[in-house]
Amino acid sequence: MINGHVKRREIDTARELFVKMPSRDVSLWNLMISGYVLCWGSKFLEEGTPLFDVMLERDYVSWNTIINGHVNNGRLEDALRLFNSMPENVPS
Repeated sequence: MINGHVKRREIDTARELFVKMPSRDVSLWNLMISGYVLCWGSKFLEEGTPLFDVMLERDYVSWNTIINGHVNNGRLEDALRLFNSMPENVPS
């Protein structure tokens, strides 16, 4: 259900459902961050980045998605900073 809202770029509705989920695995967190990347601009920077910051578990997809979001928004220095802070043995 959340995936459908993300694909339609209905990120606010997706976020409402996400918050109500009793259990959130890393793939659900990644889905939400990718939704914010699709929205670009201030929505990604104001809500997507903080969402990544509070993730307890991050995998390869998490890191690639957040870095890609910064690149797509012209924030190359932030993307490089994130890339350099990425742990060497990130789970895939």
